[in-house]
Amino acid sequence: MWWTRFGGPLVATFAVVVVLALGVASGGVGAIDQAAPDTPGGTVAPVEPAAGEPPLADAGLDQTVPPETTVYLDGGGSRSPDGELVDYEWEIERPDGTTTTPICLTGECVRATFLPTETGVYAVTLTVTDDDGETAEDTLYVTVTDNAPPSATLTGPDTLEVDESGTFTLQGSAGDAPLSSLRWLVDGDVHDSTFVDGGTEWQTTLSFDAPGTYTVGGRLTDVVGLTAEDYHTVTVESNDDGGDDEGPFFDVAVTATNSPVRPGETVTVEAMVKNIGDAADTQEVTLGAEFADDNVTRTVGSLAPGESQEVTASFDADGVDPGRYNVTVASEDDTDRTQIRVGTAATIEVTEIVPDHPDDPEQPYRFRVEVKNTGTVAAETIVWLTIPGEDERIGGLGTDEIEPGETVAVPTPVTWHHGPHGWHALDGEDVEIRATTTTWNGDYRKDVAIRQLPTYELGMPPSDVTLTPSDENKAVAQVAVLDAEITNTGDLPGDATARFNLLKSENGESTGEKDQTSVSIGPGETYVIDQYPGGMNELFYNPQQEWEDTIKVEVEVEDDRKVHDSATARKSWNRVLPDDPGGPCETGEAQMDVVTSPTATIVGNRVSYDVYLAECEDGEPVKRELSPSEYSVEYDPGSIGPAEYLTLYRGSEKAVGEIPRQTSKDEIRFAWRVEHHGSEAWGVGAAIWVER
Repeated sequence: MWWTRFGGPLVATFAVVVVLALGVASGGVGAIDQAAPDTPGGTVAPVEPAAGEPPLADAGLDQTVPPETTVYLDGGGSRSPDGELVDYEWEIERPDGTTTTPICLTGECVRATFLPTETGVYAVTLTVTDDDGETAEDTLYVTVTDNAPPSATLTGPDTLEVDESGTFTLQGSAGDAPLSSLRWLVDGDVHDSTFVDGGTEWQTTLSFDAPGTYTVGGRLTDVVGLTAEDYHTVTVESNDDGGDDEGPFFDVAVTATNSPVRPGETVTVEAMVKNIGDAADTQEVTLGAEFADDNVTRTVGSLAPGESQEVTASFDADGVDPGRYNVTVASEDDTDRTQIRVGTAATIEVTEIVPDHPDDPEQPYRFRVEVKNTGTVAAETIVWLTIPGEDERIGGLGTDEIEPGETVAVPTPVTWHHGPHGWHALDGEDVEIRATTTTWNGDYRKDVAIRQLPTYELGMPPSDVTLTPSDENKAVAQVAVLDAEITNTGDLPGDATARFNLLKSENGESTGEKDQTSVSIGPGETYVIDQYPGGMNELFYNPQQEWEDTIKVEVEVEDDRKVHDSATARKSWNRVLPDDPGGPCETGEAQMDVVTSPTATIVGNRVSYDVYLAECEDGEPVKRELSPSEYSVEYDPGSIGPAEYLTLYRGSEKAVGEIPRQTSKDEIRFAWRVEHHGSEAWGVGAAIWVER
């Protein structure tokens, strides 16, 4: 017997005893005979199934896998209590509600496979039919997630003696989801399991009561169902203590096969028999194949302790359906098994790959494939597309049965997604696509030009930067006018954003506006930014009281992936400040001062301003705020903006201007004139309104 106890960082400690029956015929875990209380000798009479009972469908266990991972389906657990199953039918409902069928791996479609490409839950329904026409169905669910799976590495002793304890260590870590459980396995059977909450290392201690070769495994599962597992093989040898009562032990192992083979060919199995006991013996060693009616028996005679002998057997695969089958070797003391593959006599070659180029950078490429059966037997196949230089598998698809000499355009395309490791990583390149099939030793290659994602170049010659200062003392008229154009040099359309930014001027006191526009630009098209009155592409710059300055304007063109291009331009100018007429005490005339709040930019739909009158009293200038009844206001005829963009009226405390809530512009420049009642003093107010 073997037993285990958990150590390491786990809190709980377990001790489990399991009895293994190492019989040749079963090759697995033995059952303990128990006598039934009401039957002589403890035997139980067999129960005959009732006629006409429906079959029992078993689609298998639910699975969780990453995208582009082949899912294997096995309905072998299905059965008919009173007859035989004659038909297996699979149907897959994708996450978007559409349905498809998997690729059959056996003639009756007991085993099948499919390749999910999108994340989500796939409902896989198996319907079985028996020889009475009765049906039953079962559904398993395949969850496809782009979460990173956990990782696992198992280490342990390579050899042990009978009843000697050995410690096996599983080191692992979670992926994108927390870990949920840990299972220990011996020869493929679940030995024990426990919940896992954190930790990176777990241990188990095993001992075995008989010589042989054992495979110990550790499997980590996270909360979404993704798993990671690793295995370690340990050889258990007889612990010779000098006595002669241990006896012989014939350890067996499959050493080689000629897998894969075609139907009709011969499967050859080679095995090694070694006496690891402490007495000589002669035993019959049995070799078998899952598809064969009869086993092959070989007599291994007079094998002394430590000696070994090779045994071989051959099995006819004529009429065997393509698929994977177990082959076994068994002595009186030990059993070993491995899987071989029976292929197909058809040769289905790829003759053409036709790429379907997407018009949207977020859509996948689709490759349509044409195949031809150049063999002599009708068969199905799976076609795989890869990029040889990148060692990347694009995807796979299955075919229906193809007759010899028949050329078929496979109706379902291979889908190649855009990222992060898909075609976006190779956009703008010529890529070699390689096609292979599961029934063909050759390949087909084709060069495909992958479309370039939208790529933008910015045109903004420095000479296009101009300034339009006014002769009047109007800050609103002092703006920088900038021409810029965006060209899409890629192969696909996209939305570009030009971001204008007035960097700080050399004088350090000027203010600026940051503006942008977003527009869809087709391949090879050039877009000239033109969204302001008069057909000008303008970046507003309002230096207020700075009459000579050098500004630096920066423009970037970007999309949701990156900044594609940028440019800067400088412009210097000098304005002569009008002669200061002097204050009211020098000129003898009252002077108006119109103050807008905020000074340069109005956010919202209302601008308010205060009006002050400066007069000379007792030889000193005095400034007082005027009430609306003391002045008149009108839209300045010299203003850049049209009069209909501002409605002016005087309130009880200050004057206000209303901008219409629905306008065709997102930025309005305007100015208005204020005249004092009782003198000839006048002033001008100005502002820029920006929609937010």
